[in-house]
Amino acid sequence: MVIATPVRVEALVDCSAAALQNLQLPDPADPAASGWTATGATLKGIPPNPAGSVPEIASGDQNDGPARGTAKLFTKQIGNVKCFYLRREAVTATGDPMGTANGVLCFDTTDCSVCAWDKKTKAGDPDPKGTLFSTMLSTSSYGAAGGIDNCSACHVSGITMTMDKMYQQADELALMNTCVTAGGPKWVGAPPGWATQGPANKIPPASVPASCGQSGCHTAGFLKPQPDVGQRTWCGFAGQAFKQGGSMSDYSEDECKSFMDALGCNRSACDPLGAANVPAMSNWSLWGLAVIMAGASLLVIRRKLSCAWS
Repeated sequence: MVIATPVRVEALVDCSAAALQNLQLPDPADPAASGWTATGATLKGIPPNPAGSVPEIASGDQNDGPARGTAKLFTKQIGNVKCFYLRREAVTATGDPMGTANGVLCFDTTDCSVCAWDKKTKAGDPDPKGTLFSTMLSTSSYGAAGGIDNCSACHVSGITMTMDKMYQQADELALMNTCVTAGGPKWVGAPPGWATQGPANKIPPASVPASCGQSGCHTAGFLKPQPDVGQRTWCGFAGQAFKQGGSMSDYSEDECKSFMDALGCNRSACDPLGAANVPAMSNWSLWGLAVIMAGASLLVIRRKLSCAWS
């Protein structure tokens, strides 16, 4: 087993540092060989992008039905920087591989500054395992043909985990509260148009249901999407947390509506009959994780005063 020697990457995180650029995507069959840790269960039944061009798989599907795709989260710590890698694999209705979507976010856990990388593969391409970060798409490619998506439109609060199967095993409360305190992620190298940090993004704990905002978990409060950066996408994404299998599925409809009001979202996200008003999960961008990471305020919320991860 090869374990990387911890390297401190000073805040604001330096995305060009060799300690990050020389990282490689892990082999999902043996992530420990490159110092990665598999985190949480593998989500199954993830639908591929209906357009079929690239497998932009949203990992929020709570069904474990016939596998149209899977999503698996891996993490790696390097000094004060923690990296989250979501590997998604798409298959056709007959089980033939369609390709992969590989998104990486590396957070400086002291100030919520973030480096982002992305790689997509199609059917017949080599497996992405072993790919160097230095060869992947980054924020500098945003706006170019085939470039990286706007990660900030979905990762309003950092990592994003709305589904139980992920968040239960990824205890990131400290990072979540750091990101809220900072007013949101600082996307290093991001061009104009991406969300920016700021106090106006914060929602105090008293503005949301007491069972989540004042329970000792979300001590810093929450973050709301910026109106001009993916608000509709984020609101639909947040609403999925209240559905079956979501991290907030044991909350009442009134609590959901109160939370959506605080986020500035349409209350229809709380109503299963309002699903038509929620962006199709299979059309979300590569970074529309159901996590994943979920980190989201990290939307890893649950009515457990002990903040225990069961």
